[in-house]
Amino acid sequence: MTCHGRKDTITKTGATIIISDISEQENTYGEWFRIDKKTNEFWEELNPIDDNYVFKDIAYKIGENHQLEMNTDWSKLYGKLDPGEYRLVKEIYDNRHTYLAVEFTIE
Repeated sequence: MTCHGRKDTITKTGATIIISDISEQENTYGEWFRIDKKTNEFWEELNPIDDNYVFKDIAYKIGENHQLEMNTDWSKLYGKLDPGEYRLVKEIYDNRHTYLAVEFTIE
């Protein structure tokens, strides 16, 4: 499984990510995500600007092309991101608490 961002969609408030899953399992993916910022070579989870933000409890399956494209808007959860290196982390619903991450840069 891999996750990458469409570079032409990355902004300070969101991005489109593509999850590729060629495993034999029927994994699902939800809307939940978090964003970490790289500081002094370490990843630190960003603090949300809204402590009452909730994600829809929905699961998405991979399509026949083994990919899932998700538009992600983090503006209500984190606001506009400052310049820096970030990663978006998503959980795979596979009964094991597995996570995928995609790194990106805001200039």
